[in-house]
Amino acid sequence: MILALVFIVAVSLIVIPLADWAASSLNNTGTFQNVRTLDYALSSTVDTAIQAIRNTPVPTHPTLDSNGYGVQPVGYCWAPTSGTTSSLSVNGYSIDVWCQTTVSLPQAATRVVTLYACSTTFDHGSEAACQAAPQLEARVTFDDYPTNGGVTLVAQCNIETGSCGFSQSITRWVWAGQAN
Repeated sequence: MILALVFIVAVSLIVIPLADWAASSLNNTGTFQNVRTLDYALSSTVDTAIQAIRNTPVPTHPTLDSNGYGVQPVGYCWAPTSGTTSSLSVNGYSIDVWCQTTVSLPQAATRVVTLYACSTTFDHGSEAACQAAPQLEARVTFDDYPTNGGVTLVAQCNIETGSCGFSQSITRWVWAGQAN
């Protein structure tokens, strides 16, 4: 009888920590799923913005110096349906994304666009807050010259040739908290 009692106590001392460990693991799984869902929403919104600005540059009429260079202020990445923010809702998350374009018409890298993405609960719709600490920052380089070359652009591709984004390279993809 005493042996049975010792066995039951020993088993309970093993089972209780195992049950606590299993419950903790289930809680962590839910947390990881929520974070992954947010990461997916941020990535999807940035991917959408990249495709939107590849063939339809924003701003459509950039301010350039006489040599065809210019850094544009941070603004929307595609024309928003309302307001001044490019937003997308993905998997229950509302994501804002802003773009800043550097134009270099004489270069093969005619446009370098930096994208800043944040969930609206994080930035509260503020471009400055998102740019200062984006949850995802990406940089894309666009070549607006055809593969076989062409005459040097004197205006942005959508104005001059009507064709933009012959090639693109993602040169930066940094998550919040990730080392640069």
